Amino acid sequence: IPVRWNDVAGSKVSVFRDTRRMISELNQIRRNAKNGTYDLNFGLNGQAQAPVGFLSWERLNTLPDGKFLALGTRLVNGASRNYLVQFLENGSPDLNFGSGGLVIDAGMPAGLHRAYTFIRLDSGKLLVAGGGSALAFAQLLPNGAPDPDFGVSGFIAHQFDNDEIAKVN
Repeated sequence: IPVRWNDVAGSKVSVFRDTRRMISELNQIRRNAKNGTYDLNFGLNGQAQAPVGFLSWERLNTLPDGKFLALGTRLVNGASRNYLVQFLENGSPDLNFGSGGLVIDAGMPAGLHRAYTFIRLDSGKLLVAGGGSALAFAQLLPNGAPDPDFGVSGFIAHQFDNDEIAKVN
C-alpha cells in the first residue's frame, strides 16, 4: 500500500511501508531495493517496460497482490492516447490484463477524453477519471475489460452547461 505519492523534479515517486520506492521518470519505471539501489531483477535490466514502447507515465499505484498499475500517455499520429498498464510484481506486463497487459485509452472513447487518474475500488474494479469536452469516467473490471454495468459499455460523461459552470465560479 503506498504511503506517499509525490512529484519530485518531474519524477513520480511512490513510497511503500517496507521502504521500497517505485520511481517513474518519463518513460521509465524503476523499483529501489531496500538498500536504496535500483533493483536490477525488476523488469528488464531494472526497468518495467510497457508493451507498446515509449510512454510518459503519469500515475502509478500498487495493488494488494503486489501487481501495480501505471497510467501513461503517448502520441499516436499526432493525438495523445492513454494507456493503462498492469505489471506483475517482477516488473513484467500482466498479460491477463486488458489486451497483452494494457487497456488503450484507459477505457475512454478514443480521441474524446483524456484519462488523468484512476483508483482501485474495494470490489477490485478500476475507476478511471478524465476529461476533455466533458467530465468522464470509465469503469473497468479487474481484468481490464469495460464494466457492462457502468454507464454505456463502462463509460459515462457529463457535459457541463454554462449555468453549471457559473455556479462553480
